[in-house]
Amino acid sequence: MVDGTLTAAVAAALVLLPLGLIDPLLGAVDAAQQWPALAQSLRKVHAITSAVPSPIISPRPTAPAPTRIQDLTLTELGVTWPGASAPAFRHLHATVRRGQWLVVEAPSGSGKSTLPTTLLGHLPPAEGSWQINGLNSTTIDAGELRRHFAWCPQEAHLFDSTIRGNLLLARR
Repeated sequence: MVDGTLTAAVAAALVLLPLGLIDPLLGAVDAAQQWPALAQSLRKVHAITSAVPSPIISPRPTAPAPTRIQDLTLTELGVTWPGASAPAFRHLHATVRRGQWLVVEAPSGSGKSTLPTTLLGHLPPAEGSWQINGLNSTTIDAGELRRHFAWCPQEAHLFDSTIRGNLLLARR
């Protein structure tokens, strides 16, 4: 290369380099095209979230959230979203102890995600109750509860590719 000539390998790499850059650059173009829609959605969300002065519930907590859960009990638990005509779910009974699993299985839209929303203190029960270590949820400071516990939902993402291409991403 010092003499001003390119080796065949370097020339091939330079010729093929633009092909390798097509996918990332197309992604950048898509992102730039979607920016106005994203900005509009963010403005709408900001208008809603900035208009809410306080959380949905404002419990009068008297007990700190336990840092170690020994048991969780749901008794006749029912939850209704504000403004909803029907409950997200009703008559939920369960007891789960440390080291056990609680599996919540139901069709889409039946309230599975509403349960952790309630357990983290974002949405009050409409009926029944739930307890941690025997403490009624209405006595637990919801903000402190959220500092100790979290919900990590599983969300699958499929890339705009073939099924094979998506599956190859999980391969070592």
